[in-house]
Amino acid sequence: MKQQIRKSVFETNSSSSHSLTMGTGDLAAVPFSPSVLRRGEVALQVGEYGWEYRRYYTPIEKLNYLLTQVTGGKDIPTGEPEDNVRTLCESHERVAMLCRVVKEHTGCDVVVNPGSGYIDHDSEGVGMELFNNEDTLRRFIFDQTAYVETSNNNASAPWKISTDRDGKKELYYLAGIREVPDDYVEIKLKAIQEYSVIQGFSTSAGGAMGEQLHAELFKRLAATGIATHAHWTCVDTNNSFDHRDIAGHSASMLLASPPVLHVSGDFTADCDFREARSHRETRIEDIAFQVMVPVDVAAAIAALPRDGLLQYELAKVRQDVVYWTERLQESKTESEDGQPDDWAVKQLAENTSKLAKLEAKLPKPPRARKPAVKKVKSAAK
Repeated sequence: MKQQIRKSVFETNSSSSHSLTMGTGDLAAVPFSPSVLRRGEVALQVGEYGWEYRRYYTPIEKLNYLLTQVTGGKDIPTGEPEDNVRTLCESHERVAMLCRVVKEHTGCDVVVNPGSGYIDHDSEGVGMELFNNEDTLRRFIFDQTAYVETSNNNASAPWKISTDRDGKKELYYLAGIREVPDDYVEIKLKAIQEYSVIQGFSTSAGGAMGEQLHAELFKRLAATGIATHAHWTCVDTNNSFDHRDIAGHSASMLLASPPVLHVSGDFTADCDFREARSHRETRIEDIAFQVMVPVDVAAAIAALPRDGLLQYELAKVRQDVVYWTERLQESKTESEDGQPDDWAVKQLAENTSKLAKLEAKLPKPPRARKPAVKKVKSAAK
């Protein structure tokens, strides 16, 4: 089983998020090129490791990363490579351990070329646990399935991540991929909120489910649902939205912690761009998904009340009206001249108008019928 020494997580602040994953394969018998082995010398060099999405599998690249972690990429001697490594071994016990492990496994000596590099400050120290045991360090460096991953939590991970394996890319979201069973059926869902699927989904019939609405059914969907396609509709006049990897954006949303849906291995995504008329601002209008689910889950979703989405939107806008009403009063109190905050006034007006439009969509209660009055003709006198 793979061990994540440091697992990439979703955070609110922007930073790099590097991780090392132990492998389950055999140690490479010939870990370096024939020319390196003939020369008996492995030349390392510190590098620059920041926010990029990339995986490093080859022993030489893992060694370069660990060397950069240990030294910080700073104060690398500028002399001959064999002299540089001796200086570094004297000042860094972990560099000396790297050299011993390489020598014992391959018979090659390590040398260090002059240069400078860095590790993004939020990922400094990743992998230092490896140096607690030489055998663990050896297995990580020479296991062909173990890798270093550099990434960040400021942008969605790509659908396929670059590697150092001859420029080849591989699926990033392997842990969230599921095979679609033959007895599953397809349904179509839309994200209730434009930028998030955490709040739940709506159906074409007007039903809705999420954390606060039909929560049990939402949990069943999360446990069994497998998305096969995503379709985004966006308004964008200045091309500020990065739409080059919609599949990566979609998978990142669906597989957040906890996962909202799994995805299939052949998952696809596309984006429909529309011109904005009144402003130059990117806006995601909706995100729709094709999802495969068990028959009983599909039946339960089809049976949702048809006014579920309307009721959800009403509850949300009513909360917004209350919030902006309170904020308006607070701004009057906090203001020296007793004037309300202009932004609060605008938001309250917009949400009050939105609430009136939503309430107008509610079905009208049936009119009470007046009891019929039966006229009785009086008998002629």
